Amino acid sequence: MSECVREMEVAPLTLEQFEVLNKKNYMLEEENRKLKSDVRELQQVIINMCHERYSLYRPD
Repeated sequence: MSECVREMEVAPLTLEQFEVLNKKNYMLEEENRKLKSDVRELQQVIINMCHERYSLYRPD
């Protein structure tokens, strides 16, 4: 991090700014949870497809 950035003073947030950022953060966390769930679901689909394909070639 550059010297300029480290020494920069930041004005405190207003209550309205805080509430907006808090809401955006909540929405991003919800989206993140949904994406993680979608990824898990897709991983399971891929695993199932691989098992099905493998079972076609596996001698009984």
